[in-house]
Formats: sequence, C-alpha cells, structure tokens
Amino acid sequence: MFGKKDNSKKLGEKKLVNTSEASIKENEGIKVKTFDNSNIDQAKKQVRDIKVFGNGDIFKLISKASSKEEGWMKSTKAMQTPRGCLVQVTTQQGINIAEALAFVPDVVIKEDKNGNKYLG
Repeated sequence: MFGKKDNSKKLGEKKLVNTSEASIKENEGIKVKTFDNSNIDQAKKQVRDIKVFGNGDIFKLISKASSKEEGWMKSTKAMQTPRGCLVQVTTQQGINIAEALAFVPDVVIKEDKNGNKYLG
C-alpha cells in the first residue's frame, strides 16, 4: 500500500508480520510458535513443556498450510461424531488467531489413496 509503514518485526530468526506497533511490542520476548505440528506425538517432540489431557488427537487434521518466515498458519480439523463432524478452522497471523467451529451433519472423515483426509 502507498505510504504504509512496514510493521514487520524480527523475533530471533523468525519474522512476524503485524498490523500495528502495539502488536509488535506484544511479540517482543515471546517464543515463536512451531507451525509444523500435525499431531500430539509430533508436538511432544517439538514443544518442550507441552501438557496434554484426554485425547489430544480427537480432532483429525484435514489440511494445513503455514510459513515460519511470514508467521502465518491455516488449518482445518474435524472430529467425528455419531451424527456428523465438528469442523474447526484456524487462521493465525503473527500473534492474532481466529477460529471457527461448525457442525456438519451426515458426513464422515474419509481418507484417499494417498492418506489425505477429507469429509464425505
């Protein structure tokens, strides 16, 4: 955008992009989130102080995309119920997180020949 100040901030070796000076100040001193975890076993290997109660993999990962360099992540997860699926969509940009949760009736989590999960 014209005349817009670059509010990017480097935190360690990772660059977080935020929309305000206040957001940048909030990032200082905070360890950057690992974006490439896709299940609890992987998270336990990468996150030293993780604590899990119950079934940490009850939501199955449907899709995920992320960039450590740009500090963003998007994922879609689903939890099977007897009458359909509860679907969670998460978007993270820097320290800003948005989530949506919706029930989709009469669908099940399926897997294609490559092991990718989808709703059908």
